[in-house]
Amino acid sequence: MSAPIAEALLRYAGLGVAPYHTPGHKGGRGAHPLLRRLLTDEGLRADVSLSAELDDFHAPTGCIRTAEELAARAYGADAAYF
Repeated sequence: MSAPIAEALLRYAGLGVAPYHTPGHKGGRGAHPLLRRLLTDEGLRADVSLSAELDDFHAPTGCIRTAEELAARAYGADAAYF
């Protein structure tokens, strides 16, 4: 099974990019300890706003486009949009 968006988020999280965008926990740096236990440090690092490095919801060409194509195929639809 392919999970293009999840795979792209994990690759991006592994880059160690300094987060200056939403969400406010800044990759887990500002997260409450209980939230860190629930979501894990890796999950918090991957919880980012989409950026140019990932893709663009308004004009997808990368992981979002691939995921939309997979979703359309899974549902037997001509197209799918996130």
